Amino acid sequence: MWQPQRHPLYEAGVHFALTTVGMVSVTVITGELSRLRAQLVDAVATIRTLATTDELTLLANRRHMRELLALAQQRRAALPQQPCVALLDVDFFKAINDRYGHGAGDAVLQAFAREAGATLRTADTLARWGGEEFLLLMPATRLDEALAVLDRIAARIAALRLPAIDPALRITFSAGVASPLAAEGFDDAIQRAGAAMYRAKASGRNCVLAA
Repeated sequence: MWQPQRHPLYEAGVHFALTTVGMVSVTVITGELSRLRAQLVDAVATIRTLATTDELTLLANRRHMRELLALAQQRRAALPQQPCVALLDVDFFKAINDRYGHGAGDAVLQAFAREAGATLRTADTLARWGGEEFLLLMPATRLDEALAVLDRIAARIAALRLPAIDPALRITFSAGVASPLAAEGFDDAIQRAGAAMYRAKASGRNCVLAA
């Protein structure tokens, strides 16, 4: 308007329109990129959860527990206190499946995982190891402390009631606990814990034995 000969109104209007369209487009694209970025972050988090979590019990799965065990093995030399591992097995689980069905068996595993997980300390990790077996990793824990943790879990499970399945149903577990020896890896310690667990089952079940 001030210099119409140098800046014709039509040309200035076109420039203004193009600038406006460009700014609006950049704003829209930036918002869309932010939305896509948020979706990508959510997708990555979901994928990681699926990769590390057991679908039924929502505990750590076997693969993730293997990763945690490898990390704990790397840190063992730097820690003054050794870790402990425990292998837990739900007693008479096959009989539960046979009598009430596999849906009830799944409900028992979910309830067991929920109640056992509620008793754990912050640093402890419980994973579904396979079927009705669970592996518990307890960092920087003496054997007597580990046994105390298992006793708390046993008390919590003993109080568990599942009226939707059978009001008279009582859930128990047998477990073996091991502290890795100085030159021993976790695989060997888990094997010893498993042997102690089978001794617990042979002793009448519903008990915890140290390897």
